[in-house]
Parts: sequence; structure tokens; C-alpha cells
Amino acid sequence: MNKSQQILNQLETQQLKRSLKAIGSRQGSQLELANGKNLYNFASNDYLGLSQHPLVLQSFEQAIKTYGAGSGSSRLLAGSFSPQHDLEDQLAELKQQQACLSFSSGYATAVGIIPALCDKDDIIIFDKLCHASLIDGIKLSGAKFKSYKHQNLDQLNSHLQWASQLRKPNSRLIIITESVFSMDGDICDLASIVSLKNQYQAELMLDEAHSIGIFGKTGMGLAHELNLCSDINYHIGTLSKSIGLSGGYLTCSKATKELLINKARSFIYSTAPPPAIAVAAQTSLSLISHCEGLSLRDKLWTNINYLTTQLGPIQNNISPTSAILPFFTKDGSAQQALAWQKELEKQGFWVPAIRYPTVGLNQSRLRISITTQHTRAILDSLIKALSSLN
Repeated sequence: MNKSQQILNQLETQQLKRSLKAIGSRQGSQLELANGKNLYNFASNDYLGLSQHPLVLQSFEQAIKTYGAGSGSSRLLAGSFSPQHDLEDQLAELKQQQACLSFSSGYATAVGIIPALCDKDDIIIFDKLCHASLIDGIKLSGAKFKSYKHQNLDQLNSHLQWASQLRKPNSRLIIITESVFSMDGDICDLASIVSLKNQYQAELMLDEAHSIGIFGKTGMGLAHELNLCSDINYHIGTLSKSIGLSGGYLTCSKATKELLINKARSFIYSTAPPPAIAVAAQTSLSLISHCEGLSLRDKLWTNINYLTTQLGPIQNNISPTSAILPFFTKDGSAQQALAWQKELEKQGFWVPAIRYPTVGLNQSRLRISITTQHTRAILDSLIKALSSLN
């Protein structure tokens, strides 16, 4: 037996082996699997349903006719099309920053920017539940780092004291956190983190992947809702969730953008995303930041509030903080989470089991994603199905 098979067998024994599910339909409130089975979809991050919006689709189709299906090159060679520059200008303006640089994915954004900004003389302090892409970027950077227990700002303060004594002149001290945490669905105490950042003369990197489109008057995230945009040095975001497409970006200073163009390896050495994505993303951002976006956010929050209220008697720790609802197993085991996933699938629902290493050992749960496309009838059906689990 070769080593790969041994590892697979071990994962199987631990109930941690993953597999892919072939989908034969577009995203929506329902998915049609390749085998013809239909499931109500509670796994999508397309929170506002914009991946299927007629205007977004129309702009995508027109841009493909104009620019073709691919970019043909990296941005630094011949792949930097005008729509990509226009998108970056739009994002910088909406996020109230000087500049923006877009990447092929959210993962590529994180693993590109952190090593480009930091080296062995710098120090990074980050929330323990930050996304894997951020943690990988931190490790690749070679910087000194410490994590603080999730949302534990006393420990963050202690780590900042340690870093202040250790840091060298002109070295970076960066705090990294998500605004909405991708597996727990809770939001960070951004105002307090900004206060600590200012106290220790640190910089702050905020990943708003799961808050774009959902928070703020124009849907630009938690920092906008709290009027703290100017206190964030590095705004990470994604085109892959509420914006309904794919890709990532960083809004920042002009100097930081120029540095990343020259040093971010995931930017320099990747073929640019198709320019049609940038065109469609501009349409999506225009919808998010104007009246239709406000209406979609109202609809989404109505669904969030309804589902969390109805599930409250089943799980006391569920609260309406974002479009992500963790539904915890009784013992935190992967086996229980998988059993619940299979039972829900039998009843016609796709609600994925989340297991180690995506979450901690013995912290397995179902992850419920709520979108505008869920009707009250679908939500009621899910509530009934979740209530039957034991």
C-alpha cells in the first residue's frame, strides 16, 4: 500500500475524508446534482443571488463578446485589460481607499500580499480563527507571529505588548482579523481592535470577504457600517461571495499597490482572470451600492432574523450576526456531523458538515448559509428538518 492510500485510509477512519459532489445546475435556492437529484441549497456564499442577476449575466455575456473568454497572459505582460483597471478604481472609491489591486482568488490575495509586505523583521498578531489563506500567507512571509484566542482582546493586548518590546525600528506590526468569521458567522469587535491598533501604533488588515454586500449603507462591509474605514490599512475582499463572481482584491494606499505589483508572487506569476469577470463585477458592485442592493440586504436580513429566531429553541447559541449560521453537533464529533448531513440530504437539503481541519477537533458542525433566494417555505422546511435531528 502506498503512502497516499495510507493517508486516505486514515482520513476515512477518522471521518475526515472529503469528496466532490458534481452539480449540474446553476447556483440558486436549489441545486440539481449530476445524478438528477434536487436539493435545497444551504451551502452557497452567493448571499444576494447576484451570480444569477439578469444585469450581471448580460454584462458578462457582452464582455465575453468584446474581450474573449480568457485574458491570455499575466497582468504584467499582456493581461491587464481596461475593465480590470476600471474595477480597481471602482473598488477603491467604494471602499474609500487610495488604490486597489485585484487577484485571481481570495486565497491568492492573502498568500500574495502578506509575504510581499512582511519579512523576518516584522510581527503579525492574528485571530486564531482567521481563514486558512491568511494563516498560509502569514507562514509564508517569514515574519514572527502569534495568534490570539478567538475574539479574546485581552490576549491580543498582551501579544501587542510582547510585540512592542520585540519590534525593531521601521518594522511592521500588523493585526489581522476577519470582520465576519467564515465558519462561526460571528463578527469581530472592530472598534476595540482599532483602538488597540492605534494604542500600539500597529497596522490593521481586515478581511471583509463575508461582510461585503451585507453590512454598511452601500454594502461595503463592517468597517463602513462602523465608520472605521480610515483606520484600516489593508482591506481584503472577494468577488466570490455577495458580488457573485470569482476573484479577490486588496484596497490600500497607492504605495502599497505599487509594492504588491512588484512583489506579490501570486499576482505576478498568475494568468490574469478573464476581463469579462471584471466587467460583470462592476455591474454587481453598482447593484450592491445602490437601491437594489439595499432592498436585497433587507430581504437577506429578514431571512437571517427569521431563521435564527425559529432555531433559537433548538440551539441557544444561534444569533443573527451574519448570513452564516453554525449548527453544532451535540458532541462535536465528525461522525455526528456527517450523519446529520446525510440525514438532511435524504430529506432534500444540502447543508455541509464542517470538520477538522477547517474547524478545531471536536468542533464539527453543520454550516448553514442563508441567501435572498430562500423563500419562507424553504426556510420552514429546513427548520422542520433540523428539528428532527438527534
